[in-house]
Amino acid sequence: ETYDDLMYTFFSPEREGWLLKQGGSWKTWKRRWFVLNDRCLYYFQHTAENVPKGIIPLENVRVRAVEDVHGKEWAFEIYSERNEIIKGCKTDSSGTVVQGNHKYYRMCAANEEDRDEWIEAIQDSIRDNPFHKIIAEKKANIRRRSGGSSSATAAANRNNNPAAKLLNTSLEKSRNFDSSDE
Repeated sequence: ETYDDLMYTFFSPEREGWLLKQGGSWKTWKRRWFVLNDRCLYYFQHTAENVPKGIIPLENVRVRAVEDVHGKEWAFEIYSERNEIIKGCKTDSSGTVVQGNHKYYRMCAANEEDRDEWIEAIQDSIRDNPFHKIIAEKKANIRRRSGGSSSATAAANRNNNPAAKLLNTSLEKSRNFDSSDE
């Protein structure tokens, strides 16, 4: 990314503002400046920083309000529906970028309206990665050795998604190759 790309990302956000963020290892709450843009949630220690302290990609995640978390009334969380680790990253105290190890990220807004606006903005940015679903369905189909086409294949063909079609073709060839060995 160039400097101009970073400036566009951080200075033309879909939403920005102060939230409290719950720590991963130590469940303490710290005030962070959040910037939502390009299907990512960036957080900073201060508004003047141009390098984020952490990044939460909004792929294959969901967001929901959570009831009173450790005395925080207007909390919400970004979580994996499959209870998987979310592909976030952060900078440690030495400035090294490290991969996060979170199954959820919890934040807290100042009031109900602010929380609900953050949830809506994040939901608008969330995108499921169709390849994970396609691969999971294709693996299940290969295991079952069914001859019918999967809903993922039909959906990919309906949407004229060339990458998904290529993946489906490769997996179908793999299935046919595997079954010829039996």
